[in-house]
Amino acid sequence: MAKMIPWETPQQYVDLDKSLTYVAIAVVLFLLLYSTQINIGNASSTQNFSIIYLAIMLAVGYSAMRDRKDYGGFGTKENIIKGIGLGAVAAAFMLISTSIKLSSPLASTVSDSQILAYFYVAFVVPLVEEKFFAQTMPFILDKSINNPLITKVIVSIAFGLFHAIAYAASLPLMLTAMGFRFAVLYGNEMLKTSTFGLSLHWINNIVGVAKTILAMG
Repeated sequence: MAKMIPWETPQQYVDLDKSLTYVAIAVVLFLLLYSTQINIGNASSTQNFSIIYLAIMLAVGYSAMRDRKDYGGFGTKENIIKGIGLGAVAAAFMLISTSIKLSSPLASTVSDSQILAYFYVAFVVPLVEEKFFAQTMPFILDKSINNPLITKVIVSIAFGLFHAIAYAASLPLMLTAMGFRFAVLYGNEMLKTSTFGLSLHWINNIVGVAKTILAMG
């Protein structure tokens, strides 16, 4: 069967991936407890939905990755280094060439604490989104779809729709997000590591948060 994620990851990097997942789970659980104004029927609670969505994605991702070396994680040490380096270069090129923030999360959250909100946007969201859209979802689809291209298309469409709230259902921005995800999936596949998309996504969001903070100064 053709698979979009053909690489295996040494146990030490499987453990590293799991450790980052545990940290993300702890942070998201804390945010769920910290955010006391979740009201499913209230439109003003939209900012809190992003925390719930990330919690669900983490739960699915953790379930899919248990005891699997072919999950599509970090890959070998050499692939990790190449992924981080090329991801950083891609992020720099993207940020220089466009003013569009390609991967902003669903909404800024935890309005009572800006520092916590910035940490959430800059570090937690990219980690969870990449785990789900670059590892979990492709891995699950690979089990039933004998076509890596179709897998990439489905994941990319899902990623764009996931950002519908953040982009106010703007079709051009959602299509841009879909294209971004498609390119990341190809990059990860060529380099055989998810660190390409992870470093790109992290840098993008960190720069976005930094711009926001500087604009407030």
